[in-house]
Amino acid sequence: MLLLKDVIILIVYFLSIYFAVFWLVFFLERYSDIEKESKKSYKPKKYLKVTIVIPAYNEEKAIFRTLKSLVNLDYPKEFIDILVINDGSKDNTEKIVKNFIKNNPKSNISYHKTKNKGKASALNYALKIATGEYFVCLDADSYVEKDALTQTVGFIQQDKDLVIVTPVMHVESSGSILQKLQKVEYLVAMLLVKLMGYIDSNFIAPGPFSLYKTKIIKSLGGFDEDNLTEDQEMAYKVQTKHLKIRQCQTTIVYTKTPETFMGLYKQRNRWFKGTLQNLFKYKSIILNRKYGDFGVFQMPINISAFVFAIISIIFFLYNLIKPLSTWVKELYLVNFDIAYLIKNIDFSFSFLNINILNWYIILSFLLLSGFMFYMATKINRKPIKEYGVLVLIPYFFIYFILLSFFAVIVLIESIFGVKQKW
Repeated sequence: MLLLKDVIILIVYFLSIYFAVFWLVFFLERYSDIEKESKKSYKPKKYLKVTIVIPAYNEEKAIFRTLKSLVNLDYPKEFIDILVINDGSKDNTEKIVKNFIKNNPKSNISYHKTKNKGKASALNYALKIATGEYFVCLDADSYVEKDALTQTVGFIQQDKDLVIVTPVMHVESSGSILQKLQKVEYLVAMLLVKLMGYIDSNFIAPGPFSLYKTKIIKSLGGFDEDNLTEDQEMAYKVQTKHLKIRQCQTTIVYTKTPETFMGLYKQRNRWFKGTLQNLFKYKSIILNRKYGDFGVFQMPINISAFVFAIISIIFFLYNLIKPLSTWVKELYLVNFDIAYLIKNIDFSFSFLNINILNWYIILSFLLLSGFMFYMATKINRKPIKEYGVLVLIPYFFIYFILLSFFAVIVLIESIFGVKQKW
């Protein structure tokens, strides 16, 4: 059992370091390109009409700011249509939107109310009436910088094979410790998304301000209304057609993340279940050379994330329960005399008892991850003090264990057929 445990740990460590080193080397190889893109300002060769869709369900607290950011875009107003799709809200979303339209008569905003069928249904409704050459989704809890649309349209016009352009997402607020941890997570994730674009391996088009070529998205049948992560499913669908998804580094969007534990759990439960849905739906792509790096490299990574989660939780519980059971046993042997047990604790320390290999592997992984975090702040022109160095400790040692628990729960729920709505 001990040998098997050590072998599994070594395999996990090896794969973790392999992927970390791969992205590090690839980052260093493309660093000059990334830095160049981060400083570049993109301008459209030709201004084309854009349909911007805001699917909204009970968004009375955020939708005003979202609309405000859109009417302030520096893109020519005559080339923008803004569609607000009220997906059966039960709060004051309708009242706020109608008042905003009344107070901004020069902005081309139209309001549509539908029955509550989920975000994908709202997007498909908008897709049917969209008249723009480009189709943009903006979640109602997000807002964009003034030049976001100009930069994105300019970026997509550089390459005729580009079908989806994704933004750089920043966490809008970081009041709670959970939001601070997500802020670090998003920062590093955005760097990885950029790198994945260079090997055509992007597998998600996030809701906050991803831009699509309308004609192609319509030809692909629109968004899957039975999928929990319709944006991810669309990205998979685009990948099957060997079309490109890239991130525009100068398109900045701010999004609100969950502040509470239950809010985070609900979000990640949907994300993980959606990922499983798409892995199963597009299982023929896995290790299929026909789909290049996306099939051979990225799909196995998406699967391994769940495998790593299971192994992480097993060893976390093993290392938690084993010493706890030993302590309870010792308590029993001394008739639960805690004072006697504390008095006889051996505080002696020897370097010979340290597992040098394990600590070397852990330290190497932490150094590699820390370096990627530092470079992500540099590329995104974000000072480290904005995130705080101390937040990295719970980020590495607690946050990913928490996400692993969520992933394992999702696997168990999926096995027993537990369903979740959008």
